[in-house]
Amino acid sequence: MAFQQRNGATAWQDLSFTNAHSSPLLINVDGQPQAVALLADEVIGFSPETGELLWSHPHPTQNGLAVSTPVWTDGNLLFVSSAYSGGARVLRLARSGGETTVTELWHNPRIQLHFGNAITESGYAFLSSGFSGPAFMTAVQLETGRIVWQRRGFAKAQLLHADGKLIILDEDGVLALARATPQRFQVLSRVSLLKRISWTPPTLVATRLYLRDRATIMALELGAPAANKAQPR
Repeated sequence: MAFQQRNGATAWQDLSFTNAHSSPLLINVDGQPQAVALLADEVIGFSPETGELLWSHPHPTQNGLAVSTPVWTDGNLLFVSSAYSGGARVLRLARSGGETTVTELWHNPRIQLHFGNAITESGYAFLSSGFSGPAFMTAVQLETGRIVWQRRGFAKAQLLHADGKLIILDEDGVLALARATPQRFQVLSRVSLLKRISWTPPTLVATRLYLRDRATIMALELGAPAANKAQPR
């Protein structure tokens, strides 16, 4: 469904699919605005103006559970990943003759993004891969699906990219600052802050970082003197 922002009226209602937890994403394919949605067993593209289905591609998961939002990146590449046996795949989208063509470049069931997000930069995706077993910080080449490195040390995590670095918050409440390149993963600092399960992505506003778990919300001033301790809000 689409709604008019000025009054909440329904602009259109169309299509019928089994929904999942993932949020839709607005992209532009060779000049055409499209909305992408990762659903229970497929990923689709549709017109945000009319709701017309433009394309679909299979992405099955156990029990229809797909949580992470797809990532649109350079070269018209769409990175899609989920846990529950879904794995990761990259689709290349192109417009030709008024239609969208979808080409799957690769699929790897080992790369499983459960509830977190992927950061893409310079042709690579950086993510926390793992589901019921150990989690690995992972770098994968988008064009080929080649895993260039994996590192232990964090539980499943959410990532933010800021100032050329990764801000990492894992589900155990560990906050870290790291550098991730195709060549290596380097942890610059880390601290255990939150005590309950932390699945919410951190939010950065200027130099203030907001974190939360299931019991506490916290604001941190990044770069502040050590004496200025963060206070729970």
